Amino acid sequence: MKFAALTFTMFASVAAMAQNTSRLDYTQPNSAKNPQGFWLFGSAVGGALDNIQNEDSINIDQAGLKIIGSQYTENWINDLSLGAFRFDNRDADQKIDTAILEGVAGYRLAQTWHAGPVINTTLGKARELGASDDTLAAFAGVGVYKDWALGDSTLMRLGLKGMADLNIPAQTVTNAALELQIGGSPGATRVRSEQASRPVPAANEAAPTGVSEMVVPKRIYFEVDKAEISSGARQDLEKLSSALKDNPDVASGIEVQGFADPTGTESYNEELSQRRAESVKRALASDGVSDSTIGTQALGESQPVIRGGQVDYDRSRRVKIILKDVKDSQKAKEILSTVE
Repeated sequence: MKFAALTFTMFASVAAMAQNTSRLDYTQPNSAKNPQGFWLFGSAVGGALDNIQNEDSINIDQAGLKIIGSQYTENWINDLSLGAFRFDNRDADQKIDTAILEGVAGYRLAQTWHAGPVINTTLGKARELGASDDTLAAFAGVGVYKDWALGDSTLMRLGLKGMADLNIPAQTVTNAALELQIGGSPGATRVRSEQASRPVPAANEAAPTGVSEMVVPKRIYFEVDKAEISSGARQDLEKLSSALKDNPDVASGIEVQGFADPTGTESYNEELSQRRAESVKRALASDGVSDSTIGTQALGESQPVIRGGQVDYDRSRRVKIILKDVKDSQKAKEILSTVE
């Protein structure tokens, strides 16, 4: 019965996660912001075991270190680890040292989250933990993990696991653990970020030719997975709005184009780029630019900024503003110079 309940729980969680379509982008280089292939992690783990079925509770703390081999595929992050652990039974004043083998099948929930079934087992001293086997004290459950990029080639993950035993007779022993993982990949590529304080438009997004359109040279940049405008960018928009209000006839309209970096799914990035464009439109309108003259366009991840042959993720999360049907190009240049 215990095994059946655990199996149902894991099946239900994976089925729910399968509704999400987040993927890695294999057209972009392997890096901490877009991990793919094999990554190697070191991990520190802490947690506790408890008995939730019998009145006689157990009081066992656990701590350990382990090495994790992690394979990032299109939808899954699969881990296999081996670690050295100590279980401290404070009630019996007993310390149990053993090795633990663990496997995780994590489905990508979002750009930096994954979750899925976890199963592990001791490799020795199992009876000292109450198991029916001399070697294997097995647990199964679900884990949730969050990734953070530490630079271009180093990745940190924080995981929370909840499990129950599979072979401890007449008891239901739970196993809860928190772990911190830090690792890297031998194939990770350094993703170059723009270092200059003043952004320079990339070659692949040059201003449109012809007198009918002029591109505002200043881009509005965004944090990862965000559509909020920074205070510095807000000041630039206020300057642009003021100049446009003073010269309402310089152009017949404004187009605000939103972009996203190439992580996550194509559909999500298109929606995110639309939210970024709408944020800039609202800011211009709130500063007095006529709302009816401002149009938005969501271009998602279709035009990443390329520098030195690599995707510049920081500069790809942007909004570009274009003056449409320019009537006075000289006056338009003067306006654009206010936000260079």
